[in-house]
Amino acid sequence: MTQNFSDPWSEWLLYRRHGGDAKLEQSVLADTMKYADRVLDGARLEAGMRLADIGTGDGLVAFRAIERVGPSLQVLMTDISSPLLEHVQTMASVRNVGRQCEFLLGSADALSGIADGSVDVVTTRAVLAYVADKPAALREFHRILRPAGRLSICEPIMRDDALEVCLLRRLVEAQEQQLHGPADPFLAMLLRWRAAQFPDTPEKA
Repeated sequence: MTQNFSDPWSEWLLYRRHGGDAKLEQSVLADTMKYADRVLDGARLEAGMRLADIGTGDGLVAFRAIERVGPSLQVLMTDISSPLLEHVQTMASVRNVGRQCEFLLGSADALSGIADGSVDVVTTRAVLAYVADKPAALREFHRILRPAGRLSICEPIMRDDALEVCLLRRLVEAQEQQLHGPADPFLAMLLRWRAAQFPDTPEKA
């Protein structure tokens, strides 16, 4: 299959995230593998199960699951990116696990290509954060899971710098009130530095 890396998501995930730096690529892989393993620990996969890895991306969770469980595990990989699905299909062939894998193009909140009650486990890693209709996605996960099926997810917590600075200002002001004087010098200095970069009150935000 000829690969056409034309969408920004696939180009970022496969190339731009590490900028062609092999050392950085290995560092990123080591970090993300920790999260993949946590997802799979929660999944409690067993021989003969069928796993749906939603938003599979570069296939990290799916291929790691096959490594853990072995040839009896069936894995369905879905993604909204056609180039990424082409990539994982190629990787499945390279790893000689193609017969264990299925590939489905589509979003997490519209999994019509997967039958009701047809998978034992659903996994996601950094997927729901980017889905607009999260309740619809969760309904789809529930629909495709068999009775007593499991959902194991790992989602990033988005940190808002402005919110953090606002909270830091509240902390400094609370200290000043309690001490009836200057707050901790380090916190006060940190607030001055951060407030020069981001709004430090809701009104400024």
